[in-house]
Amino acid sequence: MKLKSIIRALLLAFVVVSLVTLVLKELNTDPDLTTDERAENVSETTEKVADEKIVVYYFHGNRRCNTCKAVEANTTKAVQSWARDDLKDITIELSIVNVDDPVNEHFVESFELTFRSIVIARFKDGKQQDWKKLEDAWKLADDELAFIDYIHEVIASMLKEKR
Repeated sequence: MKLKSIIRALLLAFVVVSLVTLVLKELNTDPDLTTDERAENVSETTEKVADEKIVVYYFHGNRRCNTCKAVEANTTKAVQSWARDDLKDITIELSIVNVDDPVNEHFVESFELTFRSIVIARFKDGKQQDWKKLEDAWKLADDELAFIDYIHEVIASMLKEKR
């Protein structure tokens, strides 16, 4: 019985040490870095966060039909295939959100959602600047290339309007 307690304690200690090691690696606590170099790393990270980004939201409910699934798949492909040399400094993120989950109810009001939708929002310095609901997405659900082009055109238009 006592041997089990010792083994359990050793395993627990091993797990704790492993987690601490992982956290320290993530925090980039390289002992060879000076304080100024660490501050520079933080500054670079802060600058990246302050850049402009686009979030493409796909809002769905608990029950989804084949068209809903196609819209999600096409939206995912559109975000993954974004490649514009003139706008490559922009981060594009995909956020798939279940609006039937009570924690996500705020999106319904914020984006004036009346049905399952795709919304593209532009952020700058961590703050939402504007957004657009893609009303025609459902009409293009069965035409993957047209759907992807539609999303790309809306993103490009939003970015160019504000530059």
